[in-house]
Amino acid sequence: MNRPSSGRDVGTETSPDNYNASEGAPSSIRTERWVTGVLQDVFGGTQTAVSRLHVLREGAKQLALVELADGRHLALKQYQDDRGQRTLELTQRLTQDGFGPASALGVTPVHGWSSEHRTMINDVAPGLAWSDWLLEPALRRDAAARVAGQWLVKLQSSGLVLPDRTAHRSAADMQSQGQALSRQFPDYAARLGATMDRTLPRLRAATQTPTEQLVVSHGDLHPNNLHISSLDPAVATALDLDTVGLRTPAYDSGYAIAQLLVFSWMHTGSFETGASAAQHFWQQWSAQVNADVELVAAETVRALFQSLHFELVTYDTGRHELLDAWLDLAEAVHAQGIDDTVRSLTPSAEVLS
Repeated sequence: MNRPSSGRDVGTETSPDNYNASEGAPSSIRTERWVTGVLQDVFGGTQTAVSRLHVLREGAKQLALVELADGRHLALKQYQDDRGQRTLELTQRLTQDGFGPASALGVTPVHGWSSEHRTMINDVAPGLAWSDWLLEPALRRDAAARVAGQWLVKLQSSGLVLPDRTAHRSAADMQSQGQALSRQFPDYAARLGATMDRTLPRLRAATQTPTEQLVVSHGDLHPNNLHISSLDPAVATALDLDTVGLRTPAYDSGYAIAQLLVFSWMHTGSFETGASAAQHFWQQWSAQVNADVELVAAETVRALFQSLHFELVTYDTGRHELLDAWLDLAEAVHAQGIDDTVRSLTPSAEVLS
């Protein structure tokens, strides 16, 4: 995903249920040739007649959903280099480690890599994105959050040996983003600086965590990158695995909590919906993981800075009101901790005992 801050983009391997959500971009001759070439590279002479093409992105990094005549739904994602091949290999390793199609808590299966087109093909994730569940009635919304917590517990319990990604989106990124925000909004420089001073030392310490204490991490676990097709029993499938690697247990948890709150604000104008989901996600996850609560708080704040930077610097959306909302939230997380913060933001009728 190129824009994880607001949750407004469609996930790479979005559900077949979302095919009709929008028309997508009209397919060009270039895109149609790309799809044909990729299918030929990966499947060869097998039947790959396309009955429907849904273009999500054109340009240098094309993205499309394809329905084949035989009923298969596939996602084609193009990269600017060969990093997609690494993603394919890591996804295959996860599939072999218990996250395959037979698993209730899994990842989208991959079919292959086209070197000529630098494109990966994988299945479309079943069910609806977690972001869609957030807009459901409270009981279903919060049940989906617990399913997401179960999925993360399973992922972090995997014993796979993967690359160390603790430097990815870490203290250095937050410092750079905070400095850019301070330059663009000097009236907020003091608040931004104070929050960084409280957060950065904890993030820097985390990069020194011994390898044996790191766990398998998704790296981009926001509500568009986990699809849920059943609540009872729980069935969840993760997608967009470009950033999978080893990190601290706190990383994915803090990032997911921040993105739940961000999504909630962007789509409802309030943190309440996301806070309720975050509370259920947090309790499901933390009950089974020896959580470093201070580091989870730091990762949540880091992700909020990432979101601000995307909205106000990278994309320059003009939504300057986010500065106060996001900084108020970051300060609350540091002052009260994750549990008390999400409880305070959750409607009283929905607060867990």
